[in-house]
Amino acid sequence: PFEVADCKIVSCKGINKENVKIDDLTIETPQVKVEFIKRRGGNIKEATFKKVFSQPLIGTIPHGYFEDISYSADWYTGEMILFTKDGKKITDLETAQIKIPHNLDNFSVRIPIEVLVKAPFGSLLKTYYIYINQPRIDLQYQFNFKKLKPSSFRLGYVAFLPDSFVRKELKKPKTQIFTDDTE
Repeated sequence: PFEVADCKIVSCKGINKENVKIDDLTIETPQVKVEFIKRRGGNIKEATFKKVFSQPLIGTIPHGYFEDISYSADWYTGEMILFTKDGKKITDLETAQIKIPHNLDNFSVRIPIEVLVKAPFGSLLKTYYIYINQPRIDLQYQFNFKKLKPSSFRLGYVAFLPDSFVRKELKKPKTQIFTDDTE
C-alpha cells in the first residue's frame, strides 16, 4: 500500500542567464529551442532538441502539407480538443496570451511558459515547462469552464515534423508473436 523512496536533496545554482535567449514568442536554452504560435492557442510552431537533432523535430504541420486529403488538416503540438455531450467539437485555436518570464532567477531546472486561452467555453491555462539542461518539454493543462460540461478530451498532441526524418530509414516495428510454452 505505501511506497518508500530514498531521495537526496541537492542544491541547484541559478542558471547562467547568458545561455538562455528569450524573445516575444521564442525561448532557447542550451538543450531546447521552442517557438510558439500566438494566434493558434499558444501551440508549438516548432521545437528543437539540440543534442538530439539539429532541426526541429516537433511542431505544427500546416494545412495541405500532405497530398492525401484525409491528412489535410493542420496538425498542432500542444493542441486541446474537447467534445461536449451533444457532440460539439471545441478546440483551443484562439488567440492566446503568452507569458515568458524574463527574470530567470527563480528557475534553475525548468522555465514555465504560461499560455492563456480565453474562449466562449471559459478559459484554458497551458503551462509549458522548458528544461534548461535536458532535451525535455512538459505541458500542463488547467481548465476553467463556465457552464460547459465536456464529455471527452484530446490532449497532449505531438506532431512530428516529416521533413526532419528520412522516410527510407524509418523502420516498421518488428512484430513479436507470443506463444504459449506450456504445451
